[in-house]
Amino acid sequence: MIRHPWEGAAKVAADYAQVPVINAGDGAHEHPTQTLCDLYTLKKGKGRIKGLTVCLRGDLKNGRTVHSLIYALARLGAEVWLWPQAQDLDLPEAVLRKLRSEYNYDPKKVKADDLKYLMGEADVFYISPAKPYTYPLWQDFDVAS
Repeated sequence: MIRHPWEGAAKVAADYAQVPVINAGDGAHEHPTQTLCDLYTLKKGKGRIKGLTVCLRGDLKNGRTVHSLIYALARLGAEVWLWPQAQDLDLPEAVLRKLRSEYNYDPKKVKADDLKYLMGEADVFYISPAKPYTYPLWQDFDVAS
């Protein structure tokens, strides 16, 4: 298992290793082990993943948990809404290209003005803060508090 601050470090390690390498996160690239935990939480809490509407909020540019999670959600049939913390924190074009080419998927972009609509339609809000610390999966999101 490898967790490294440099993007691509896990791939380099896997290319040279004589044993399987588990990517536990590399730079702002991906964090597949966290995605497994998030998918488990979704499945346990909601009973399914396919057909869920999941809104990803926060730093979508640098949040490696978000990058891994959106690939899994697209593959497993969830609808994903993107709501970046700021315009410069939107999902990277490389991630969008991979979603389109490998999963034939285009996530929906939403704005803060859509919040009232979102609260009634989204099943899950995944909040990825703009500061570097653990990215939690919150199923019960309350904007009033």
